[in-house]
Amino acid sequence: VHPAHGDDADTLQRHAETAMHLAKTTTRGYSVYAPGSDQQRVRQLTLLGELRHAIENEEMVLYYQPKVQFHTGRITGMESLIRWKHPRLGFMQPDEFMPLLEQTGLVRPLTYWSLKTAIEQCARLNESGINLSMAVNLSARMIPDVQLPDQVTSFLDACNVPPEQITLEVIESAIMAYPERTLDNIIRLDSTGVLLSVDDFGTGYSSLSHLQK
Repeated sequence: VHPAHGDDADTLQRHAETAMHLAKTTTRGYSVYAPGSDQQRVRQLTLLGELRHAIENEEMVLYYQPKVQFHTGRITGMESLIRWKHPRLGFMQPDEFMPLLEQTGLVRPLTYWSLKTAIEQCARLNESGINLSMAVNLSARMIPDVQLPDQVTSFLDACNVPPEQITLEVIESAIMAYPERTLDNIIRLDSTGVLLSVDDFGTGYSSLSHLQK
């Protein structure tokens, strides 16, 4: 917006590009330039450059949120939640770095690391006599990945974890973004024996016919 966001074409274009990059990291789908946006963009670019190193050097960690049966108070399962143990910034929540990962190919190795680590942890708990179901969130970009079902089976076999002990949580909007491409993969994932959960149901405007499929 001229003149609020700049007095010349170069400044306006630079600020528009800043707003565009910020829009790609939000769920709104748009962004309006504001003072300070440039600094935020620099921070995001810095984090983006550090993410590959973080994955390769095990700076990512999984926390486990218990699922409790209300009427008995018994823990029946858990959900894995990823955190970044940043050497300079401390513990970072996924809403700060996952949108950056979604823009890059790094979401793939992180998803496989998360799946492998959660299943390995599940196996260790089984060995100690603690049998709990494990839920793992899948990135929207990973749903159409044709190698995903085979990777899941490989991790389960390597750790000797029963597939029905693992639940893969899929965001509804991810299914609706590419319904034809994702349906085949969901069928293949279902055939591995793992459980599937549709997260945030009702927000992706899917029809009941899609749910039935």
